[in-house]
Amino acid sequence: MTLNYFSKLKKFFRSKKEIVWINSYAKLQLLENFLKDSEIIGLDTEFHWRNTYLPRVSLIQLVTRKRIFLIDCISLKNLEIVKKKLEDRNNIIICHAVRSDSTVLFNSLNIKIKNIFDIQIADKLINEGKIKSYGELVKNYLGIKLKKGETNSNWLKRPLSSKQVEYACDDVDFLIDIYYKQTKILKKLGLMQEFFQASKKETSLGNELLHVSRLKKIKNSFKEEKMLFSWREKTASLKDVPPSYIFKDKDKKILLRMISKLKTNKNFDDENLSKILKNEHLKSSFLEEFSL
Repeated sequence: MTLNYFSKLKKFFRSKKEIVWINSYAKLQLLENFLKDSEIIGLDTEFHWRNTYLPRVSLIQLVTRKRIFLIDCISLKNLEIVKKKLEDRNNIIICHAVRSDSTVLFNSLNIKIKNIFDIQIADKLINEGKIKSYGELVKNYLGIKLKKGETNSNWLKRPLSSKQVEYACDDVDFLIDIYYKQTKILKKLGLMQEFFQASKKETSLGNELLHVSRLKKIKNSFKEEKMLFSWREKTASLKDVPPSYIFKDKDKKILLRMISKLKTNKNFDDENLSKILKNEHLKSSFLEEFSL
């Protein structure tokens, strides 16, 4: 996919900004030059997270006042230039629902975004209301209705379809405009300090390793449950599969009872263990982990 490809599609897109496809290290150098004087940047990501332990990032979309950059994370493995820009505290990074993006970027690419302006959090404070989708915020603040439909498409395939490109551009195109509108309102209402504290908290929740953030959800559980959780996370990570592929949450109580029986040398249902863990390797790993 080349810049000429986007030029041909541009007439179908809503955005008036230049769309730049970054899929080589030479173009990454150009990106660094383009972003050098930009301290306000909109950010979004597209990723695939269905059958792996970590999400697979397809695109990082960045937007400035004049350009939209689509960074092809399938073609590019070294993203130090992007990392440096997103981690620079002198920049304001605008997102919608930052925890999702920060989780994906930190766990998959070791990018720890900072100094975030989350337009979803800002709107919730301004209107003292419910959490709204990006499409709702674009409609409410700018009067623009976005198309839907590409959220769950295959973002790992290449080339991307024209609809995917349009969707990816729309996802960042309006972030800066909403940022300026919300900033004025937050200042008028005296909510800037409260807003940035809330944005910082959401960002930090995403800037954690998956097993750490997940363990917090069961922090009040007893020792054996935490051990079972840790074993599932470790095993899923090594196999690069979702934790639910190791065993389902509904089977947790059964496995905990089996652990109790193993600890007390009581018999347990070996056949049922095989049904839950599905293969002999997992079963052996479980018995090795939890037997006396």
